[in-house]
Amino acid sequence: VSAVGGTPPYVFALVGTWPTGISINSSTGAVSGTPTEDGSFANLSVKVTDDDSEEDQLPTFTLVVAAAG
Repeated sequence: VSAVGGTPPYVFALVGTWPTGISINSSTGAVSGTPTEDGSFANLSVKVTDDDSEEDQLPTFTLVVAAAG
C-alpha cells in the first residue's frame, strides 16, 4: 500500500479483523505474512495517517483464505 500527498511521514495500520499471521509495516505500508487460519474476513481495509493527523483509508474489502491442501 502506498500514499501520496499529505505531509510525510505516514503511518499505516490494518483496519478490521485480519487473519492471524498477517501484519503491516507501519512505516512502509507493506502487508505481509502467511495466514494461519482459513475463512472469510470481511470489512478489511488499510488506513494511513500523515504527520498532520490527516487520515485516509482504502475502501473495505473481503479477504478469503482457503485451507491448504
